Amino acid sequence: MVASEVKTIEDILMYASEKGLPLEDMRFFIGLNYQAPKAFGIYREEDGKVIVYKNKDTGERAIRYEGYDEEFGVREIMAKMESEVRMRNSRLTSYGSGTTSDYQEYGRKVRAKSKGIMLGLCVALVLGAYVIGSKIPDRGYYRYDDSYYYYMDSDWYEWDDYNQSWGEAYYVPEELEDNYSNYSYSYSGAYEDNSYLSDFEDTTYYYDWSTSWDSDDDDWGSSWDSGSSWDSGGTDWGSDW
Repeated sequence: MVASEVKTIEDILMYASEKGLPLEDMRFFIGLNYQAPKAFGIYREEDGKVIVYKNKDTGERAIRYEGYDEEFGVREIMAKMESEVRMRNSRLTSYGSGTTSDYQEYGRKVRAKSKGIMLGLCVALVLGAYVIGSKIPDRGYYRYDDSYYYYMDSDWYEWDDYNQSWGEAYYVPEELEDNYSNYSYSYSGAYEDNSYLSDFEDTTYYYDWSTSWDSDDDDWGSSWDSGSSWDSGGTDWGSDW
């Protein structure tokens, strides 16, 4: 089984078993309404409604999806699971003999390259599907107070003039988050303002989801070495997803 064939909650369990993915160590609880902090999960209620959730480190629950389209919910949790696997594989490759602190430092600096399904397209294609949360910016460039930002897959990135590079935005102005549509910007316009500004799509953070999910290289689970230990460092348990 490859990832694109996974359509149901039961399929996820089968896929994880085939690929040797340690779900409990990964903090993924499939088919369970798990209540403890630091957990991702998906389950089906008695009436058939599917819930995709994340329990933050504070114990607060963030709902990623709530609805009756199981395949949509499954794709949401599978995309997150994949990003966790790829993030750890990348760290293990880069820090092969590093210490735990090395891994944690790297985890703070590198975001997983998500292959999640873009919200806008999914809502258009999947009738009745909806995602909790109304303030979700479009992927792209934003300018606020002479600073440049890029939003992608639930994360904000910021251009660092001093280092001449893109990096994770550790602080995003509330005005930008609340009224992002007022600050949307094109790369060409930003480049005209700042000729040093590099294209975000050329960074290691960027990932083009549209060319990946249904490609021949969608069997990401097979890349995980089942003999390896699962290092929980690197997951941002404070974010909504």
